[in-house]
Amino acid sequence: MELQAQYATAILMSVAGATLGAVYDMYRTCIKEWRFLRIYSSLLDLSFWGFAVLFVFTLLLGANDGDVRIVVFVLLSLGWLVYYYTAHALVVASTRLVVRVLYQVIRFIYRMFVIVFVMPLVYVFKVFVYVLHVLDGVLLMVEPIIVWPVIKTGDGLLLTNRGIQKIVLPWWKKGKDNGMRMANQYKTIIVGWLQPSRPNDEDRDDEDET
Repeated sequence: MELQAQYATAILMSVAGATLGAVYDMYRTCIKEWRFLRIYSSLLDLSFWGFAVLFVFTLLLGANDGDVRIVVFVLLSLGWLVYYYTAHALVVASTRLVVRVLYQVIRFIYRMFVIVFVMPLVYVFKVFVYVLHVLDGVLLMVEPIIVWPVIKTGDGLLLTNRGIQKIVLPWWKKGKDNGMRMANQYKTIIVGWLQPSRPNDEDRDDEDET
């Protein structure tokens, strides 16, 4: 390995160690501040180490054609140690501050969304329910006034009809019977007039004349 490649590898691995240390601290701080991320901590750890391997190997490909040696891990550890004793506290505090500010911004946006969009809909729904409640009360008050006369009118008509039937039906039946009796009598008389006389009756008439 050429001297220039060795220096480049040393610098890149040291920077990579410090960078990976900073990224690790940032995402671990995010997990501590945002509790819902703790459910995915195992998946995030796996993703971090996968990213670390790809990141380091990509740098090695550019520096020394991907030649992995023990010195690479030593330089990564050295870069992480330098970062930990110099910038670890600053990175953690800065990340915590950014996360909390971001949380407040998201909370403010959520509240504005609720105030501008959700609360008017809730208010309209409450007004609608109140109007329905008032209408229901009014209908309960008006119901006896409207329905009771209708019921009484129907009962009166029914009773009137029954009274008329009691008065009219006997006369109707009596008149019908009398009419049928008279019709039968007139029928008998008319049939007697129209019926031709029999021979015995004619002989008897002749004898009476003699």
